[in-house]
Amino acid sequence: MNTTTPRTNTPLRAIRSTAAAAALTALLLTGAAAPSHAATGHTVNVQIGTGVCPAGGTVKAIQFGSADALTSVPKKTGNSASIKIKTGTRYITFTGVAWCKTAWWRPLTPSYFSKRVYVKATQNTIHL
Repeated sequence: MNTTTPRTNTPLRAIRSTAAAAALTALLLTGAAAPSHAATGHTVNVQIGTGVCPAGGTVKAIQFGSADALTSVPKKTGNSASIKIKTGTRYITFTGVAWCKTAWWRPLTPSYFSKRVYVKATQNTIHL
């Protein structure tokens, strides 16, 4: 004989099931996006000059968002990074963060930038 009591639908249970359904839907929708290799484009090397550091110093790391580009760049050491952009001649807005170092005893400081540059279809290097 089964003596367990049936589950009741409490508000907490309803919230959990709704959150689980929303998370599953988000996971399925992001997985349905086109893979990055399916997009057409070419890779360019973007170099950041020390002019983006407002307090002076040098660029030690950079990070790009994916404003007009096809790929984003996670935080990467150095002052240059490769990013895939759409094929063709056009204006592209590069948005990101340059991590600047002024002295060895000071921490890296972020310098946010957004620069719009003209990129030729055959260009392989961009200086910001």
